[in-house]
Amino acid sequence: MKDTGRFKEGGYITPDRKLVIRLEELIEHSFKFEHRPKFYADEMKISMKRLNNYTMFYVGKTVNRMIEDRIHEEAIQLLRSTKFSIKYITYQLGVNDPSWFSRCFKKYTGYSPKEWRCMNMDV
Repeated sequence: MKDTGRFKEGGYITPDRKLVIRLEELIEHSFKFEHRPKFYADEMKISMKRLNNYTMFYVGKTVNRMIEDRIHEEAIQLLRSTKFSIKYITYQLGVNDPSWFSRCFKKYTGYSPKEWRCMNMDV
């Protein structure tokens, strides 16, 4: 069961957990055009070190990893459900170098985006 940061009796969410929830919402809103963890810390008016401490405690990931994971989730969704080119998907995710994106994708999944799409495409 995923930690919601709430006590079952009262539904209380700690201030630091609220901060992590706010970060998750900010990443969801901004991940396609902003990949720098410092941007998120600055937007939330908190130090990078403190923000990473909170995210490691509550979600077990750094801010950078949270951003990378969200980008990867979106790439998977686009590869699975659209016929957009890899290059187009790369640019939609705010990445300017398709070859770099492909290398990162392969590191994440073990497959190139093209190989992964061939094995998993819904459309």
